[in-house]
Amino acid sequence: MRSNWLAATAAFGFLLGSYIPASAEESQSTGKQSTGKTTQSASGGTQSKKGATQTTTGNIQSTTGELQQTLNSVLDRLDSSEEKIIQLQSELDQERTRSAVIRSSLSEGTTEGIDEVVESLVQKYQNVTTTSEGGSETGFETGYVRAANGGYVDDQNIINSPRDGFFVRSANSTEGIDFEMLISGRMQFRHTAFSDDGDGSDDRNDFEIERGRVMLRGHFFDPSLGYFVNMDADTDDSHDAKFMDFIVTYQMSDKIQFTAGKQKLPGSRDWLISSKITRFADRSAATTFFRPDRSVGVGVRGNPTENTFYSFMLGNSLGGDQGDFVSTDWDTKMAFAGTAYWDVYGNYGVGYGDLTHHEEMALRIGNSLSHTDMDASSETGYYRLINGTLANATYGGGFDVWMYSVDAGMKYQGWSLNTEFFFQFIQDFDPDAAVDELNTYGAFTEAGYFIIPETLELIARISRINDQGGSPSSDEYAAGANLYLDGYDLRLTFDVSVLDGTPADNADTNYRTGDDGVMFRTQLEASF
Repeated sequence: MRSNWLAATAAFGFLLGSYIPASAEESQSTGKQSTGKTTQSASGGTQSKKGATQTTTGNIQSTTGELQQTLNSVLDRLDSSEEKIIQLQSELDQERTRSAVIRSSLSEGTTEGIDEVVESLVQKYQNVTTTSEGGSETGFETGYVRAANGGYVDDQNIINSPRDGFFVRSANSTEGIDFEMLISGRMQFRHTAFSDDGDGSDDRNDFEIERGRVMLRGHFFDPSLGYFVNMDADTDDSHDAKFMDFIVTYQMSDKIQFTAGKQKLPGSRDWLISSKITRFADRSAATTFFRPDRSVGVGVRGNPTENTFYSFMLGNSLGGDQGDFVSTDWDTKMAFAGTAYWDVYGNYGVGYGDLTHHEEMALRIGNSLSHTDMDASSETGYYRLINGTLANATYGGGFDVWMYSVDAGMKYQGWSLNTEFFFQFIQDFDPDAAVDELNTYGAFTEAGYFIIPETLELIARISRINDQGGSPSSDEYAAGANLYLDGYDLRLTFDVSVLDGTPADNADTNYRTGDDGVMFRTQLEASF
């Protein structure tokens, strides 16, 4: 295209140059005819006209040069535009090809082509580089990484979480800039139905988003300086979003990691296990009754050896509405919680079910302890008695709480079994209280078996809460099934629980104080 423009420009310049001398000669001839034969007087006039003609010719040639430069600039722009059009056309063809691959894969019921498209997009948008005002490169990389064994699990029984999710990270750290952020999310879409054995006034039949969470984690400035942010939005929590966890960590080694912020108190194994990997749709009635909650505080945790783990925390309180107490809700006394476990045989892994099908037996044992000494405050309203009433509603003033639990778990060739026993001691009531201490005990045991390895699991559970005073125990009997569509990242759970007046009360686990009947739950767990 450019050669055609150059040819046209050259022809234009040749014609213009030819026209200029002809015009000058016509001017001179006309002057001679008008003056007759007075040659001498005309001679001076002819020389003057020649000078004027030469000046005009120079001006036109200068204008022609400027015009030539403008045309060349226009041609350059046209060439650049043509290259961009070709590039855009190529990208459009690529997008059409990707769309055709996705449509074809969907029609065939496979993800193979879609996986290739995602990989090509990741490669396309990786290694994007920017420049700071100082001129040094502060480039970043983006993409997606998938962790093995069912995806990322925000399990506080481990300190080195698998890398999973969409990531943004520094492309180089030579300028002292080293950061990484991984973005992941999950949702539990649940249907709950309850048939009351009484007059039916407590029946329920509803859908809910139990846990709609977005998690950010990574490091900043240095790989040893990390963070974890867990934002949650439940439809049974007034549809509000809140920070469930927000911690900063400093890891000296695998053996020692310091934490500061809002996090789970490590007072029960079942409590520390992520709700993403519980065997049933949610935790047992016994766990709900005995476990501590979240709190703001400091802690230390780590893996002293490859098969051991510990975690200790000092916080504001043991109980509260997901740790949402403010300073006016508690007293000046701190709460303490700690846990430890040992993988006696094999690598137990995450979760309760034998999703990875252990060929050799894996056995884990552990225990947990928590304690707080409370004055009369909102903290005392977290604890319930065996009949479901709040402790502070029956016994005024403050009291101390000790809670100890021991746990064990086993996995072997698709079979799995886990249990936890709880011992709670409420002591040191005010002198005018009618009781010296209240001791409550409980336990749950769960079992599962994969009738189709890594895909379909049958599950069962029994849970009991009892006290030393001879009050009737509260029992839970449950059974169900798990269909693992993509590990823990995409799982369908159905369970049925028979309750006989549970004292537990928690919207997350769907237990309501005094529930006596049958509860049906169907849940889809979806994570990315």
